[in-house]
Amino acid sequence: MTSEAFEGRRVTRVLRKFAIAVVLAVLFALLGLNGGLGYRLHSLEQLSFVPHDRLGYADVDISFAATYDPLLYPFYWFTRNGYINGTFSLIYVPEALGPGEHGGAVWGLKPSDRYETYTIQMITWGFWPNLMILFFITVLIETARARALYITMFSGILGFYLAELLGMLTGLVAGLILSLLIMFRLPKDNILFRFWYSIWQ
Repeated sequence: MTSEAFEGRRVTRVLRKFAIAVVLAVLFALLGLNGGLGYRLHSLEQLSFVPHDRLGYADVDISFAATYDPLLYPFYWFTRNGYINGTFSLIYVPEALGPGEHGGAVWGLKPSDRYETYTIQMITWGFWPNLMILFFITVLIETARARALYITMFSGILGFYLAELLGMLTGLVAGLILSLLIMFRLPKDNILFRFWYSIWQ
């Protein structure tokens, strides 16, 4: 094999690892948007709602309590916002306007009509920095050639879905044990290992 061909294969492997890291980081970020998997909503109540019809938005105060999955929201936990419970001020932009040229904003018939929008704002305020941290984590895993650790992450995510933080810790331990067994104890000539290697290596 010539040096040019070897260099080309090395560049291809690096680009492949980079692409896998990007795809998995985005996948983890999107999983975080799902209630139960990415966060556990404990309470939500609209405290005040002040519409500005001419400006097309409303000032809102809400009471919000939620726990975010540390595996899917590492940025939130790094900034000490992994568990929040308090009063928050938001800007609500209506999704529709009334009929006619000057129909005005459609605010909804009752506060609960807007709760989904409030929740989305509360779980996406740090989406981009969180995605960057997830990308950094997946790059480290790819660089270390330890893709079995993704099993640990998915196991922890499932654990959070079942039993919040305690479930996440239990899932992490179970997933780590399984990952270590696959990496170090599974016989190399086993058909299961060869199948695993063909997918992840």
